[in-house]
Amino acid sequence: MIVERISGKPLSKYFEDEFLKPLNMQHTYFPQQGTDRELPQPSVTSWLKADNKLTPYTLDNVTSAASEGNIVTTPKDLSTWAFNLYAAKKVLSEQTLRDMIARDDNGQEPASYGLGCDLEPAAIGYGHNGARAAYVTIMRYHPGTHRTYVVFSTFLDVKGLREQIMDMEEVVQQSINEVIKAER
Repeated sequence: MIVERISGKPLSKYFEDEFLKPLNMQHTYFPQQGTDRELPQPSVTSWLKADNKLTPYTLDNVTSAASEGNIVTTPKDLSTWAFNLYAAKKVLSEQTLRDMIARDDNGQEPASYGLGCDLEPAAIGYGHNGARAAYVTIMRYHPGTHRTYVVFSTFLDVKGLREQIMDMEEVVQQSINEVIKAER
């Protein structure tokens, strides 16, 4: 509501005008209608494993998560977003970006999540994880390789979600290692 009041535009239109068009993210959109449940084609069926039951997902209503999760995108567009946010610095001011990726030690253990940025595990850089029924995504920018890494799955195991995320983080780590090896 704050963005809409200040900009005079619906949130989805603001995002489109300020971020999607300038960054050439042509395959990203923000569903607004509760009836907007189908993914744009081409898309794949995703699967949710819960209570030892495997359920196919072809429809989902993400409008309940306005401004924090009602984004439908592709891995390429997500990589474009990450690169422009963290490397090209076209999204936030330098100070806001520094604040977002700063590690804050509260005296016990470092915070791993600040201003919407996941900082752990540190070896794979910083970015964001996301999950919806039957989808899991990891997006990271790794400053050492100056690259973005996106791993996504169209399968979500409710009981094994933490292990699934750890496996996906390992894929990112292996990819980083291969890039480093190739650049030697």
